[in-house]
Amino acid sequence: MDKQIILREIPQEVIDEYEVIIHTSLDKVIADINKLDTLFKRAVQDFNSGKISADDLSQIGYIVMNNLEDINSYNTNLGTAAVAASELSYYARQSDGDGYERMLKSVLDYTSKAS
Repeated sequence: MDKQIILREIPQEVIDEYEVIIHTSLDKVIADINKLDTLFKRAVQDFNSGKISADDLSQIGYIVMNNLEDINSYNTNLGTAAVAASELSYYARQSDGDGYERMLKSVLDYTSKAS
């Protein structure tokens, strides 16, 4: 069963690069937690280097989160970080900057511990 995900904001060249890295299309169900972990860590690395925006990272977090839910691995450290990343776009537009900082810290904590 194919899962349809709309990738509106992420530049196509970035999508293409991620798909090559994980050997899977981002618009399909990704049932391999290692691929999801690799995808997420690469997106965070690209965010930190300025290659992708917070909105792009938020979109990747959403993709990872949904796929983790599909393979019953939602309640993991990766799941927690993916949920936080998926919220970045929302909190970036709120007047309360604390929410954005908390979500970003959760994402960065995961990648620093998982490295």
